[in-house]
Amino acid sequence: MIEWLNEPRFLGFSIAQLWIFLSPILAAFFGAVLVHILGGRRSLADHKLTLDYESEVAARQVRREKLLQAYEWIDNAEPSRLDFLKLDPDERFERTKLFAKGMALVKLFGSEALCSKVDEYIEMLNGSRDFNFDDLMNALRDELRHRYGLEPTKSKYKWVDFRKVTMRESGEDK
Repeated sequence: MIEWLNEPRFLGFSIAQLWIFLSPILAAFFGAVLVHILGGRRSLADHKLTLDYESEVAARQVRREKLLQAYEWIDNAEPSRLDFLKLDPDERFERTKLFAKGMALVKLFGSEALCSKVDEYIEMLNGSRDFNFDDLMNALRDELRHRYGLEPTKSKYKWVDFRKVTMRESGEDK
């Protein structure tokens, strides 16, 4: 081997001795820097994935809430129910405004099938075709059940007149 490597040159140590002592320290330092850089990149990628997932979950939650609100508004102002309840014109107008808002929410947050049902209903209002309102409510209910992770149901859309139910229970209809 080369003689000058073994001669004491720095603080009484030879270059070979210094290399044996310092090489693991230098390797550990460069390894730590490399791990820090690569770990930081992975950490940023994981953070971005987490943010994307959280925003997707939040969007799904908002969509579910808006569709549920639309279902409640549309159900509350369903045309045959309004005819049956014999509401005063102001109350009927308020419910009809909520009905329109509910339809707009369905168009905004609903699936393609729901949007087409709303389009069919609008065409019916314009007098160009017949429309079964129950189909829209069933489709909206099925979409909500799917969004909430509930099993599908084959039951049809119905509403109950609670005035008749309470009258029967109290015996007023006799």
